[in-house]
Amino acid sequence: MSEKHWLERFLEEYGLTRYRLEKDFGLSQKTTHSIIANNTPFDKIQLKTAQLLAKAAGLTLEQLKEKYGK
Repeated sequence: MSEKHWLERFLEEYGLTRYRLEKDFGLSQKTTHSIIANNTPFDKIQLKTAQLLAKAAGLTLEQLKEKYGK
């Protein structure tokens, strides 16, 4: 069994969907799809994307990186 991508774990842990990220926080489904499809590590996403994810989860950037970065 393969391990889930960090972004898939993030969505599950915070009860979010790609649709909700786009509608409520402006993070496009194309971006989230690309991150997962290309197996992009957390440390390689754009700062703006990380900021939107942190905001959606109610975390600081540092907390988000500590939890999902390598």
